[in-house]
Amino acid sequence: MQSHPEGFATLEAAAEAVSAYNPHRPRPKDIGGLAKNLRKRSDGRYYWHWDPSACSKAMASLSPA
Repeated sequence: MQSHPEGFATLEAAAEAVSAYNPHRPRPKDIGGLAKNLRKRSDGRYYWHWDPSACSKAMASLSPA
């Protein structure tokens, strides 16, 4: 979830990123389902619907002390 912090210009671009990440999974014909996992911000770009600080904290907890 840390990839593409700049977001995506379109749902199609997000679908391409998902396909590249998981190439063995068949790509759905209707990519509209991605809209529930992405949020369109005021800049018009789509961003993953998650809290980056939560992910950073989780990654930090995995680092050796």
